[in-house]
Amino acid sequence: MSAARNRGIEECREPLILFLDADDLVDPTLMEQVSAPLEVDPDLIGATCGWARLGPAGEVVSIVEPPRAGDLFPLFARGCAFPIHSCIVRTDDVRLVGGFDEGLATCEDWDLWLRLTRIGRPIASVAGTLSLYRMRERSASVDGRRMLLDGLEVLERSRRPDPRVPRPHAHAAGAPRESLADDVLNHLCWTAGLALGSGGEAVTLADLVGQTPAQGLDAVDVAGCILASALLPRCLAPTDWPDLLDEIRRPLNEFLATLEQLSGVPALAQRAKRHIDHRVLAEDTSRHARQRGSVFGCDVEITTPLEPIEVPPGVERVVVRAQLEGEPIGDVLLAPFDGEIPTAVIADALARSAWPILGRLFARTVYPRLRMQVDAEGTAVIRGDTVVAQGLPPDIEADTEAFHDAVGWTIFLQELFARPEWAPDQFYDSASSLPGRGTAHWDEREIELAEQGRPFVASGLTTNVVIALGGVPLGVVRVRSRGGIVEPNDILRAACTASGFELARIAVREGVIGRPLLASDNLRSRLAETARATRAARQTASGKTPAELVLGRTRPFDIGGPQSRTAALPASAAPELFALARSAGGAVEGAASPNRVRYDPAMLRPGARILRRNVSRRRQQSGDGVKSQLLPILMYHRIDEPQGGLLDRYILAPERFEEQLRLLRAEGFESCTFDQVGEFVRARRPPPGRRVVLTFDDAFTDFLTHASPLLAAYDLDATLFVPTGHVGGTNAWDAAYGNATDLLTWRQLRSLARRGTEIGSHSVTHPFLTTISLEDVTREAAVSRTRLIDELGVDPAVFSYPYGDSDAAVRSVIGGCGYAYAVTTEGRPANATDDRLALPRLEVASSLGLDAFAALIGLS
Repeated sequence: MSAARNRGIEECREPLILFLDADDLVDPTLMEQVSAPLEVDPDLIGATCGWARLGPAGEVVSIVEPPRAGDLFPLFARGCAFPIHSCIVRTDDVRLVGGFDEGLATCEDWDLWLRLTRIGRPIASVAGTLSLYRMRERSASVDGRRMLLDGLEVLERSRRPDPRVPRPHAHAAGAPRESLADDVLNHLCWTAGLALGSGGEAVTLADLVGQTPAQGLDAVDVAGCILASALLPRCLAPTDWPDLLDEIRRPLNEFLATLEQLSGVPALAQRAKRHIDHRVLAEDTSRHARQRGSVFGCDVEITTPLEPIEVPPGVERVVVRAQLEGEPIGDVLLAPFDGEIPTAVIADALARSAWPILGRLFARTVYPRLRMQVDAEGTAVIRGDTVVAQGLPPDIEADTEAFHDAVGWTIFLQELFARPEWAPDQFYDSASSLPGRGTAHWDEREIELAEQGRPFVASGLTTNVVIALGGVPLGVVRVRSRGGIVEPNDILRAACTASGFELARIAVREGVIGRPLLASDNLRSRLAETARATRAARQTASGKTPAELVLGRTRPFDIGGPQSRTAALPASAAPELFALARSAGGAVEGAASPNRVRYDPAMLRPGARILRRNVSRRRQQSGDGVKSQLLPILMYHRIDEPQGGLLDRYILAPERFEEQLRLLRAEGFESCTFDQVGEFVRARRPPPGRRVVLTFDDAFTDFLTHASPLLAAYDLDATLFVPTGHVGGTNAWDAAYGNATDLLTWRQLRSLARRGTEIGSHSVTHPFLTTISLEDVTREAAVSRTRLIDELGVDPAVFSYPYGDSDAAVRSVIGGCGYAYAVTTEGRPANATDDRLALPRLEVASSLGLDAFAALIGLS
């Protein structure tokens, strides 16, 4: 193939090339769409698009989005990012780097892309699935052994200078060698999947790699590689995974055990198996309850009354497939405790699908009555005399999802508040302050948003009010008085401004889930009816079972985050949870020795003691007019001189760290604490100016000796994550990799907290959280938060998952234990739509040069 392609390159007389094999397809518009950026920007090397795999009958099996535009060398240094016929490149650049390597039987396209991207010029990204890859048996790309050997050669080339790229270029030295082991083992997993899918033994491929210590190997990546590639040899779809997994379970388990031994990553096999079981269970189309390993799955119909899910013994995770009138609309992973998942937890989880549920409801109740008006500016959607949206595509009504996305939110607010005449901007108070700032009068009344409110007398300029929907308190909002009177419309606007999408989630949970969707439904009436029933129930019962312990919220102003999610917690951890509630000042009701424990966000005590937060002592600048929707959260570990061991990847020299801080300040960056991140998230607007979050895991003593003085010198804040069970000790979890290193003492941590360092939790013992029981996860989260409160007098808002290891079940426990945010090790910038308990971070490795650091924070 390479020789034939090289002959074609030699004969080519056009400036652009697309490589199209006989068994592949492209959309008729691909060449026009993908070549367009190249004709506009001469600096581009190429342009790529999204692509799809086709099954034997031409059916779409999977769709892959194109990579983000830019310098793609770091991406290709890890693996081949797209197929050969999804990218148009410049002919002269292909000739410059020597065309295809005719010595490679496979991976020749990957090798070419790697050389092209070494030049350092960007590749454009074009939206749309325009490239189609036909799956076929006995393809060269499913020869696991050959692909492994060729891929290992390409990976090795990526880590050294490549003389085939003749001109000086941006990546002359190659990618950092420290990440080679991770990439080698990920490639091994891909080829192992090919071997398993072919009916072979994957452990024989592992023998070709040998011992390869790889600290950064991720169980999710391992599972994803195997799941994707094992389907290819037999041209299978993801829905075929349940049967295929039953067939290859033994050789798969053998390979995973061998991979754990080769990599030295603790509990890798256990974590990868659970991810595989979860993913496969989600693809199981059978209607009955089903179990794979420790994962249990079942279907729940949204429009019928909910029942608790009884969980078989030994189950640690439950996958619930949500059905809307018989159609699947999404899966949720839940944590089972004490033999069941309560209906309150199920309903809260199903409400994550509030948007498509509202779309189905409004399509029957409201959308048929809207009027379309088309003019030169596009389509306007009108309700009565109110313009709901305008400037939409002429055929917007034909695309039901796009139509709902365009008009649904305004319709929802109009329906919820019975204000069909209000325009979209009338529902918000742009001048309202962020929640919880300054002093305000507490009003003890609970305002039901689904009922007609009345003005009331305020005792100050601003009043803190508890708002409820369907009888369920959402939290506390601040409302300004007008001449000493609090007006209902001002409460409405404050609720919209502070609550955002949480209004839709609670409206669907309390007014829709568990009931059929009828054409005569009125959402506000449903919620008002529910509110009346809830109030009546409160007067006759406490709302809890006699042997239940209920924990209330401690952050009443935080509406829509983890503090707003109902969570079940293990009864075995009741003593630790009760101690946490006492330290944090939250409401507690129920039995001392309960059979059930749950966190109930509706149980809030507005006048509860509010602990000191980690608030920056620096005066934040307003910014220079630059605004970004992305927020880089940087992850550091140690700031010290490298020691020549396996852990040097995590040790950044002080002078390199200072270079990075100097660059941040020179480019106008301000630092954020997570309390400030929360303000931006609640306000749903990008932070002013350029912002960055600096985080440090493990609380090494060199944070005090090296990092803290440099941060102070450059007037930047940081967040320090503390493993509370090791304070004053050493990093015992790293004992297998190098010498023990001292950690900060409680006295030193108190000093740092007083000086403005934000303190977060890093668990108690620093375990892989998905490898321990959820009961132990609860103790890790609860005991750590309690200890930080008791020792430092500061309530930590943020949790850092050790090793970045978490899943949805772990995250629900972390939220139930009162954390408002949690960070992972997913390598991308954060944005306002990210799950607050799964915020991604960008690792700052010791080998990262200043130019690469600039690219990491979005300056390139």
